[in-house]
Amino acid sequence: MKRRYTIPIFLIIFCLWTWSVFIEPYFLLNEKHVQVVCKNFPKGFENLKIAVVSDIHIGRGPLERMRFKKIVDAVNANSPDIILFLGDYTNGYYYQTSLSPHTLINALSQFNAKITKLGILGNHDAIYGVNKIKNGLSKSGITPICNSNQKVSTPYGDFYVAGIADPQTLSYSYSSALKNIPKNAPTIFLTHNPAVVREIPHKVDLVLAGHTHGGQLRLPFIGNIFPLKNTPRKLTSGLNNFNNHTIYTSMGLGTSRFPIRFYCAPEFTILKIIPKN
Repeated sequence: MKRRYTIPIFLIIFCLWTWSVFIEPYFLLNEKHVQVVCKNFPKGFENLKIAVVSDIHIGRGPLERMRFKKIVDAVNANSPDIILFLGDYTNGYYYQTSLSPHTLINALSQFNAKITKLGILGNHDAIYGVNKIKNGLSKSGITPICNSNQKVSTPYGDFYVAGIADPQTLSYSYSSALKNIPKNAPTIFLTHNPAVVREIPHKVDLVLAGHTHGGQLRLPFIGNIFPLKNTPRKLTSGLNNFNNHTIYTSMGLGTSRFPIRFYCAPEFTILKIIPKN
């Protein structure tokens, strides 16, 4: 009886392992479309196409290179007006493969946006090297936002994108990130880690976060299997209301520590802002 079940069980485990290690993380890519109603954005902003790209974790391996090309092609195929990057461009830990700054610049330069590209730093980027990442972003046409904000001009009016440094690895300042933004000005706030949404000092229209990878291991109807440190379960992925803020957490595109994804395919987001009035 034991032998009768040994082979089927082994085959099931092998198939699940193969899927979650080799198939889902590299060959699947979801394009998620999200609409968010924001009261401070003027009429016409619903015509803007904003791509949200998080946790790319670019690497040197052939599967990582293939995945990155797939990501770039899919994002660019949408002809986004604006691309917002939520950090973790690299695999920053010493025991993981990291790219040279030159290779990183060449890679990120492939993303195209009609108006602008803006990005914050993640915890892996801090470990890789803050100045290396900032310089790499700038040279690839991405404006780094680190405890600062940027006014973005569009055919439908102006809005602000504010961002903080990664709270796990760097010194972050909300006051600096929101400095000189006029009251009630339409504002999108970028943070790598969604856990800090409870600390944002005053109302912004929308918070965008990454870092969680959706938990990487998920089950239908349950969500992420393992709890994430300091992060409420509802903030692991998707659009939520939390602490008087509207926050969207991307499940991201890469993996970290353990190169595995199950029921948690890599995703990027096409965001549409719907003015309330």
